Amino acid sequence: MHQVTLRHLFAGCLTLALSSAVPAMALADTTAVQASSSIVKSPNDKRLYRSFNLPNQMKVLVISDPEADKAAASLDVNAGSNANPEGREGLAHFLEHMLFLGTEKYPEAGSYKAFISANGGNHNAYTAYQNTNYYFDVAIGQLEPALDRFAQFFISPTFDEAYVDRERQAVFLNISQNLKMIADARWMLTNKS
Repeated sequence: MHQVTLRHLFAGCLTLALSSAVPAMALADTTAVQASSSIVKSPNDKRLYRSFNLPNQMKVLVISDPEADKAAASLDVNAGSNANPEGREGLAHFLEHMLFLGTEKYPEAGSYKAFISANGGNHNAYTAYQNTNYYFDVAIGQLEPALDRFAQFFISPTFDEAYVDRERQAVFLNISQNLKMIADARWMLTNKS
């Protein structure tokens, strides 16, 4: 088993899908990053791509699409349910939930959701076996303030104790529902006429 630390939360892969608000020239800037030219794309794909590693070794892929009607971002953390310590099953999923509930810069638990919704966007996250992914989309002109709020999850989450029991129950319910779906599917497969 992996030892889970907050450091795992910073080792991810950030993907941004940007609109025409980000000029192609911005994609050419390689200041303070290690650029990569290994992106393979269709000749019919008119979007601009750039990948690079930040000084902290985070891998970044930026996609500029002048025809996009929204901006979006996703951060994939290289730790999922496989990183749960023995006896702490569900911990990665629990941390996924807790990150949405306030940061030092934006302490109000519902402020991220309210900002994204007020600006025509959606957000969510999921915990898989090997990774946890956080993502959102938002009105084009609101990408920068949305990214600031999003980044704070991974810089200074509050992990407010006031939400621990509620989120523990939410995770338990998610796991129970998934186990029931698996049991139902097994029953259907074994009792098929």
